[in-house]
Amino acid sequence: MFKAVVLAAAFLACTMAPVSADTGETFTVDDFNGRQMFNLLGGKTQGYEEAGVKCIPTFTDDPAERHGETGASLRLDFDVSKGKGFSYYWSTLLAGRKTDVAGKAIELMAFSDLRGYDFLSFWYRDPAGGVLFAIEIHQDADSDGSYIMAVDKISSVDIAPYLDSLAAGKWQKIEIPLTKFSNIDDWSRVLDIVFLFRNGRGLNKGTVFIDDLSFVKYIGR
Repeated sequence: MFKAVVLAAAFLACTMAPVSADTGETFTVDDFNGRQMFNLLGGKTQGYEEAGVKCIPTFTDDPAERHGETGASLRLDFDVSKGKGFSYYWSTLLAGRKTDVAGKAIELMAFSDLRGYDFLSFWYRDPAGGVLFAIEIHQDADSDGSYIMAVDKISSVDIAPYLDSLAAGKWQKIEIPLTKFSNIDDWSRVLDIVFLFRNGRGLNKGTVFIDDLSFVKYIGR
């Protein structure tokens, strides 16, 4: 499902910009300002819609919906009330670049090296309140550059402990320690990040907004 065309042997270097004296460095996966189904790494992003369930990603620059004064935010409209009872949005963390080999354009994919980062960070708004979901991270275990269930490693963290109930309906910053993704043991081989909605876990139908999906490294590490 998250298939890379060609897996490069070396990691693709990615730019890391300083954030503040408190946070040190950030590795931004997507700020959604490009309004396209590719993140800032060049990796593909997509929602799942099948068998009566859906998670449809779009982008909004409506000042009443987006985060910040300018740009755009990701909007996820989901419905898991029927069918399989789950749906998701995924963003591939394989960094992409195009090159020319023997006169033929090909796409190279390389893992983003996330070793040394401390938190997964993003801005989040649930206008209605009551939406709960899980964050999954997948690690490549067989070096084929794609996620295969029961072959590659998966680690899931529920969002609920990181939500501020006093900020319900408003934008709030979510920071999840990477140590919580306890089944991931090689952060240099992460395939993708998934927002997973399940029937019976919070609202079964609704809309959420996401912005500035990043990994954060704190000073002193």
